[in-house]
Amino acid sequence: SLFHALRTERFDALLVFLYPLYVIVPLIARVSSKSRVLTGRRSLGLSKHRSLISKGLISLSNLLSDAIVCNSDAVLVRTIEREAFSRRKSITILNGVEPSGLTLRGRRALGAKLRIAASGRLVPEKGQAYLLDAVSSLQRDGFAVDLTIIGDGPLRAELEQWACQLGIHVDFLG
Repeated sequence: SLFHALRTERFDALLVFLYPLYVIVPLIARVSSKSRVLTGRRSLGLSKHRSLISKGLISLSNLLSDAIVCNSDAVLVRTIEREAFSRRKSITILNGVEPSGLTLRGRRALGAKLRIAASGRLVPEKGQAYLLDAVSSLQRDGFAVDLTIIGDGPLRAELEQWACQLGIHVDFLG
């Protein structure tokens, strides 16, 4: 499970998008690991979480997160207005960005293994197959990468088979 993995594993980065995960994971990670925590926002919609408790937990999560990743500048501006976090802690990574020219500085030269964990339901709209493709590409380029996927859903068997076809090892924790 997610909580067991956060207590027992060491990941370089934890990327979480869904409420309440983007509230819970930073709290647990700060207590139990040294992972960098990136929380994401992908919607311009009005916040569904209007209670004072929800707003307080989101504010605390934002303080504990290393960065807040938004998928567009519009989402970033709207999120800053609604959640009042520091612009310095935010980054926009556009959906569908062409990865050519992007680098993982230092990891390859040092021979250090990159450990990635992703959590979410295993359904088509979450795009875990793209993550498997990206890990395969990194490994072909000489990077040592460990991937852990935390979650379950109807695509689990298909994703396990796809990882096998790509020749990559993935820990599916369910």
